[in-house]
Amino acid sequence: MTTVKINLHAVDQVTLDFITQGSNEASLMAQETPLDNSIDYIFAVEELSVPVSGIPMFAPGTNEVLLNIKKRQTGVAPAAFADTEFNNVLGITDVRKIYDVSTFTSLIAMWANQFSVRRITNGMNTADYDGNTINAGADIDLLNISLDGSGRLQFIGSSYFWDRFVIEPTTYGIKLLHLENIVTNGVISVTQVQQVRTTTGLVQAGVAVGGGNTSTVTLSSTLPIYTSLDHRVEICLETDLNIPNQIEIRDKLQLVDRNIVRVPFVNEAKTTLRIKDQKFSGEMSVQTKTYAGRYPFVKKTDSITNWVALNASFELRYFRFHLLCTYRYFDNGFKLKKIPVPIAPDDFWELGIRFVSVV
Repeated sequence: MTTVKINLHAVDQVTLDFITQGSNEASLMAQETPLDNSIDYIFAVEELSVPVSGIPMFAPGTNEVLLNIKKRQTGVAPAAFADTEFNNVLGITDVRKIYDVSTFTSLIAMWANQFSVRRITNGMNTADYDGNTINAGADIDLLNISLDGSGRLQFIGSSYFWDRFVIEPTTYGIKLLHLENIVTNGVISVTQVQQVRTTTGLVQAGVAVGGGNTSTVTLSSTLPIYTSLDHRVEICLETDLNIPNQIEIRDKLQLVDRNIVRVPFVNEAKTTLRIKDQKFSGEMSVQTKTYAGRYPFVKKTDSITNWVALNASFELRYFRFHLLCTYRYFDNGFKLKKIPVPIAPDDFWELGIRFVSVV
């Protein structure tokens, strides 16, 4: 659909409205030139509404392991710790798309709960696990996951857990969840030595020692997970129109930049703590911004601040625009990449472009 407004207050204005289904490319081949061949124009994006179902927090195609729970084995080097009988790997895949921090927190909490339930249901024999035998169905806790008031990830492990298990994070898991301060010898563990509980006492003489824990210990990440969890950086719109040269430096590489608008993904979080009689009651709620459904990255009611010069309007009949999303990804460090925004065959996105003549 195209709307044309000409000679409004002695200024040529032309508005192109695109509704594009099933593709990230919006294009128009006009039978007649929408713009006046004798006039110079500037243009801007006045509307951009995009379905975000195809752009979850982690880039499509992501398949990464974050954490794995392994047996703690006295007299064995941590690198040789055995896996448990069940698959206790926490990973990110396309099987379950994640769009907000709350969903990810629920996912990791369910991972810990599933491990605890299966392990307690089957019991832990002293022949297979460090410590005394724990009968099947025993009334104990093992591992829980939570967030503190600032959004830091918490591993809440009972003495039964820390004496018998460790958590092995991948390099990506350490960076993503900010676990640098609690990882030693490649694992997260707790050892009690003379009433002092530490994350650095696992190994002596190259092998693991017994846990010796007598109480529940909570370990926290260094920073809130909000700071790094969402890998979406920005929505970009590129064009094939004749515009001034722009240069983009990405990962130390110089690239041609055809962007006419960039809209960042904003991570907003609000924590509410309940204080009663000048004491924290323990009740807490966390609200985070969620990009869901069809999201208006640019609204017609917004003020336009980013105008782009059109180098030539003569006989301009072909207009083409590409919808892209910039993601962070991990490859021995976080880097950036652009991908076409996936648009389902039965879905669509909306774009409005306004051209204004230069007086």
